[in-house]
Amino acid sequence: MSHIMRKSLILSVPLTVIIVTFSLLPIIGTLSPERRELVVAAPYLLATTGLLLAVHFHRGRPFFALLLVLIYYWCSRFLELEDGVSGFSRQGVYLGLSILLPMNFALLAFMRERGAFSIAGRMRFAFILLQGATAWWLFRYHIEDLLPHLTRQLLSLPFTENQLIPQPLLILSLLCLIFIGILAIRRQAPIESGLLGALAALIIASARITTPDTLALFCGSACLIITLSILQDSYNMAFRDDLTGLPSRRALNEAIQGLGRRYVIAMLDVDHFKKFNDTYGHV
Repeated sequence: MSHIMRKSLILSVPLTVIIVTFSLLPIIGTLSPERRELVVAAPYLLATTGLLLAVHFHRGRPFFALLLVLIYYWCSRFLELEDGVSGFSRQGVYLGLSILLPMNFALLAFMRERGAFSIAGRMRFAFILLQGATAWWLFRYHIEDLLPHLTRQLLSLPFTENQLIPQPLLILSLLCLIFIGILAIRRQAPIESGLLGALAALIIASARITTPDTLALFCGSACLIITLSILQDSYNMAFRDDLTGLPSRRALNEAIQGLGRRYVIAMLDVDHFKKFNDTYGHV
């Protein structure tokens, strides 16, 4: 149990951001209109910062995750989904995003890092465009056939009766969350942890999209979580060994700089370690 708890610490940053976001909801309503406009613009600013960091550190998965958050936020604001999800255009976009977001986040968590502008990165970008075009075509010409399947009640649960997200899509989102959570704990990877927290924030935003300020706050927290995961991942790359997870030589050098005047350092060496590496591979 203690081992699982220790591994679960990788989720502490996204969980903290989401808790803080919930605590900010009552405060935002008391702000002046000018300051609330800053809250509305915050997701764009945070996403732009994260995108620049992702490009700088050659991190394609958080780059595309932030791009998806931007698409979700822009579509929701453009169609004014905060006023309700009734009507052909609003309902189609809302359901389409509720399907595509969790699936894409799960795919990003499962995929290996390939960079944002590599051949694989360009293919991922084309795949997102293809999904958008396919979803538009399906909901444009077949929404009447799809609605009964997407909005039907699968289980009689009290907490899902008044949910905006239909039960099948809510179950899909929860399954994707569980999948990403397992990957994050097993791999102990900040990027997977960031994808998990960002998806959780987006699900909350979708479920409470008609509540004032929820969309902007939780989309902003999703961007912040992903951006922090990029910084965490970059720190691990610089100061931790990929294979063992132990602090690297750079971490040792940094620690030595912080020592006082009186200290003792003990170092061990293994005889004939080169022969071991040549025989069994480098570790």
